[in-house]
Amino acid sequence: MNKESLFDKIIKRFYGITGPFDEQKRQQANKLGNQVFICLSWFLLFANAIVLTLANQYPQIIAWAYPAVVELVLLGLFFYITWKSHQTHLTDIEPELQSPKEEKQFKHNTLKIFCYSALTFYVFMSVFRYLTDGGKTLFNIHTQLQLLAGSFISALIITISAYFMIQLRIKNGREEEE
Repeated sequence: MNKESLFDKIIKRFYGITGPFDEQKRQQANKLGNQVFICLSWFLLFANAIVLTLANQYPQIIAWAYPAVVELVLLGLFFYITWKSHQTHLTDIEPELQSPKEEKQFKHNTLKIFCYSALTFYVFMSVFRYLTDGGKTLFNIHTQLQLLAGSFISALIITISAYFMIQLRIKNGREEEE
């Protein structure tokens, strides 16, 4: 049995591929990645040209608008990747290829998603609050409780949505199998 390389694991994680990473899934992932890379390259080429020409005349507008536009384009590309990978059945869960051990680990993985997302939200929200407040509220217990509660709620929403999304994918895989 071939051991997966780190690059294969990263691709599987990024595209949400479960099960074996065969040649067909690899080609679909590469095709989708190439399409997004080409779109992103052309966007950055033209956007940077526009920003460089307008930076001296409108520096404050450029400082706020450019990151916002880049973020919106990236979100659009991520939604495109998600939609296209679902449309090409790249993310389908194949129940016959899952072992009973993987099915039992499903709840454990859901708990790991919750812990990782809660910790990530807490760290990022703390850093953001520190940078925006200048460190004034970093050691305030009320602020830390707000951050902790916000992180917990955000992680709970992500975990519940991930749980139901995976359950739906498993259900659809079983229906297609029958």
